[in-house]
Amino acid sequence: LLNDLSNPKILDDVQFVVRQSEENIQEFGRFVMQENIPCAWQETHHTLVARNALEKATIEWIAPRFQKAGIEASLHEKQQAKQFVGYSGQAALAFTMRAIQPYQLAKGLRHWLIQNGVAVYENSPVQTVENRPNGVKLITQNGYVIQAQHAIIATNAYTKKLAVPTA
Repeated sequence: LLNDLSNPKILDDVQFVVRQSEENIQEFGRFVMQENIPCAWQETHHTLVARNALEKATIEWIAPRFQKAGIEASLHEKQQAKQFVGYSGQAALAFTMRAIQPYQLAKGLRHWLIQNGVAVYENSPVQTVENRPNGVKLITQNGYVIQAQHAIIATNAYTKKLAVPTA
């Protein structure tokens, strides 16, 4: 998508996704702050530094696309780049992003859910998911039956395929 930002439809789509992502990130940040979920949530300044001509060309390609997409970013030449990182670089691209500590977030969300009356089932592989008029029925590998209005099926970041058998 970033190759053809001269196409108004593609540019509009990219800008929409950036705006929606930013709104979701801000809403999530307000939630973790309001609910006091410890996850080291912070706004941080990120800098990509080009150490050679190829990396410089890449940064120079990325910078205008970030800006067209609606991501505030600034491109800095060699002298300015050194101010950001303290060593010589060919160029630097600076932008703001948010950071969290993922393990703290998972632990904090688990605690928040339990404190708010949500049943959390961990290490409970589901064999079958049955959609019901009033919710879902889950049957675990060991035969335990869970009935609920809603179910969140979660996995780790490395799962390549989610195969949930339905009845």
